[in-house]
Amino acid sequence: MSLRRSAPVYLVLGLFAFGNASRNPRFASFHAVDVVQLLVSGICFGLALALLITRFRTNAVKTDG
Repeated sequence: MSLRRSAPVYLVLGLFAFGNASRNPRFASFHAVDVVQLLVSGICFGLALALLITRFRTNAVKTDG
């Protein structure tokens, strides 16, 4: 499955996970700024990981062929 096709699936899974976490009583004590910072850092980490995996896959295909 390509990254473009799987991105919406990951987005939906992430939204479900965030929805479950946001109903936690401990989550209510977080400040909005902290929540935004966690979301942004998670998005950046996920994008960086996806780009690295894509880069290694394309390099492996170029060296094999």
